[in-house]
Amino acid sequence: MNRWSRIAQYLVLGVVFTTLRGQAEPHPPILKVDINNLVLYNYDTFDTSQFATNAGPVSSMMKTYNYHISVGDIAMVNGAPAKGTLLCTHTMFVLSPTAARGSGKAIADTSRSMVDDCSLEILRENGSPVGTIFIHGLFGGTPPPGAPPDVTLSNMIVIGGTGAFLGVHGQAGQSGPWTARIASVTEDPANRQLNGGGAESIVLQLLPTFPPESDERGGHGF
Repeated sequence: MNRWSRIAQYLVLGVVFTTLRGQAEPHPPILKVDINNLVLYNYDTFDTSQFATNAGPVSSMMKTYNYHISVGDIAMVNGAPAKGTLLCTHTMFVLSPTAARGSGKAIADTSRSMVDDCSLEILRENGSPVGTIFIHGLFGGTPPPGAPPDVTLSNMIVIGGTGAFLGVHGQAGQSGPWTARIASVTEDPANRQLNGGGAESIVLQLLPTFPPESDERGGHGF
């Protein structure tokens, strides 16, 4: 049985166990997606004529209020070789309970760095498609309650999926260090793999969704 069939079976089992009334819910199936060649392109200029004009790496500095877009290559899923793409948009707005005047940070009860919207488009090692998972949430800071021990930062939700991940939901966070290379939007993204980038690992707890069946009393049951 191939790895993707096992993943599908885990999701089906999640449906079965979590909908049996009166029984404890199991832990959601977990996917760990390892990313490399990760580059975050910082909109450090509004002169669109300069976008993607430099062949070589162009460093940039992240600042509060900046908008970014990042892209990386999926290298492994649950320890097995895979392909695919991580694509994210980010709005940087740093929250901190100890924000000081002039620091560029916003005073808040919580600590976060960015608001992220991401897609994980997963392919098999041979390049054939598996499905896409979409996530949204808060980058940086503490992970969500109940996150796996490997999750060290960020508080994100799984908002849906396609293909093998049709209808999934759940939560997600980062595992280990986030080492994206920060580049200017003047850098040509066609040379991203040549110029190199950093890495990150995203851990997702996935729950399937399916439509309930109507019972004889007009309600919904399983």
